[in-house]
Amino acid sequence: MIKSMTGFGRYEYADASRKITVEVKSVNHRYLDVNIKMPKKLNFFESAIRTLLKEYIERGKVDIYITYEDFTENNLSLQYNKALAGEYLKYLNQMAEESYAQREQLFGEANMRELEKIIMLRVVDNRWMEHLDRMDMLREGIGLLAYGQRNPLIEYKIKGHEMFGQMIDSIQNDIASLIFRVNIITQEQQEAMEREAQQRMAAARQTHGDQSDDAVKKQPVKTGEKVGRNDPCPCGSGKKYKNC
Repeated sequence: MIKSMTGFGRYEYADASRKITVEVKSVNHRYLDVNIKMPKKLNFFESAIRTLLKEYIERGKVDIYITYEDFTENNLSLQYNKALAGEYLKYLNQMAEESYAQREQLFGEANMRELEKIIMLRVVDNRWMEHLDRMDMLREGIGLLAYGQRNPLIEYKIKGHEMFGQMIDSIQNDIASLIFRVNIITQEQQEAMEREAQQRMAAARQTHGDQSDDAVKKQPVKTGEKVGRNDPCPCGSGKKYKNC
């Protein structure tokens, strides 16, 4: 094991796909202090590097710099089958239309139109109120951009336009999601659910009894007359209570 180390080392490895460079700089130090700088994709090696260093170095300040170049990343290209993707999209749209038609047949055309209105109004109201809150927060903090030599008014317009587009996308997604998830409960179904709940409550009372009728009222605790410290002791000894 090396007791102390002062020096500099460099190692480089390269092939057709990658290039790795490792530089090590160390100076004398009372304790072992290791500082490692490397790309995030290699962070899982840090623990192994520290363990390996402790086997050879007992003390010293060690700085390790690791660089990694991947030559294959620039040559990667995404390829997809456009015709097959179009078929998938066509099939998904067909499934959505069939599911929508089934729900419309189940609820009825008039109920389905009413459901659409309720969902749209509720979603638009919620998302619009949320958008106003976000715009207020943006207005309060937009002035800080002036410190970065940026025009707050222009930035406010740009970010406000982006947030408005996000609100429109959220409205469309929420409506499309809820329209296939919300169910309509008829008056008969609601009454049946209430009767079922009442029957369960009645069965629970029969099983456990009405605890309110059988509850025992707490009786007040009666205490005798309090004896003072300087009063005669009730035992009849003739001494004061505090001395008895």
